[in-house]
This record gives sequence, C-alpha cells and structure tokens, in this order.
Amino acid sequence: MMDLKLQSMEQKIYNSQRDLHEAQIGKIQAAATENFNFKRKGNEAQFKFNNSVIEKLVISFYKYGKRKITQDRSRALQSITL
Repeated sequence: MMDLKLQSMEQKIYNSQRDLHEAQIGKIQAAATENFNFKRKGNEAQFKFNNSVIEKLVISFYKYGKRKITQDRSRALQSITL
C-alpha cells in the first residue's frame, strides 16, 4: 500500500518537474533565437557559449535523465528498506 502511494507521488513529482523543465527550456530557446546587439565581443562570445552549454544540457537530460531518475528511485527505496 505504501509502495503504491510512494510510486504515485514519485510519478506526479516527476511529471510536474518534467513539465516545468520543458517550459523553461522553451523560454530559454526562445530567448536564444532573438537577435541581440552586443557592445563588446566578449559579451557575445559568452552568450554563444552559454547557448551551447544549454543545448548540451537539454540533450543530456533527454538522453540520460529518465534512466538516472529510475536508478535514484531504486537506490532510495533500497535505503528505506534497510
């Protein structure tokens, strides 16, 4: 009974976090596509670098995120049973 409640709660948290993540990524990507005029080259270089990091984080989340969450959940359940 407790396992079902815990799994249900974990699923709800995971879904809400995923939805928030997708909304934030959408806002970030929309901001990245806007054309900005920079006064200094260094600011432009930092902006481009930040965008490349964000793209890599998004790819890694979709590639590894779900697997990591299930592994963390199983580890947490194991520690609770000990």
